[in-house]
Amino acid sequence: VYYEAAVASRWWQVTLVPRTDAGGRVTQLLGVAIDISARKTAEHRLSEAEKQFETIVGNLPGLVYRRVLHPDGTITYPFISPGVEAVFGYHPEELRREPERLLATIAPEDRSRFEAEIARSARDLSKYDIELGATKANGERIWVRSTAQTSAAPDGSIIWDGVILDISDRKAAQAEAEKAS
Repeated sequence: VYYEAAVASRWWQVTLVPRTDAGGRVTQLLGVAIDISARKTAEHRLSEAEKQFETIVGNLPGLVYRRVLHPDGTITYPFISPGVEAVFGYHPEELRREPERLLATIAPEDRSRFEAEIARSARDLSKYDIELGATKANGERIWVRSTAQTSAAPDGSIIWDGVILDISDRKAAQAEAEKAS
């Protein structure tokens, strides 16, 4: 029997093993109790830090993400903030399940430039910062700025921690200023 319980402001992990007699009746319980209070405190602090992080990131404009290129060539997004709905019109879970959807939002005329920038960033383990045309889930054309810091994981994966901002208003203002010149 395995059991965890809070007793007198401490957490205990208790394992009990019954000993039986020839008739199958329990005659003894052998047990071990381990104080796991430090682990439970650490778990609680981690949970609170995760909630705080999600609240802070949820209030940022744009979206925050972690993109991983695995050694086998697959791409995953272990984290995509809820801001992806405002920028691209997708729920974060949709893009975690189908990561290729995010690449598909990039305007065809900008895709090769983006792929070259990602390849350079992965090779050099350096930051990238790029402006691209994109298409939202509803078909609306927008401009985005994507910037990310790159790092390598021990397993050989390449990790990008970044942000994507909708810069459509700025691009429109620039176009108007150029017309007025």
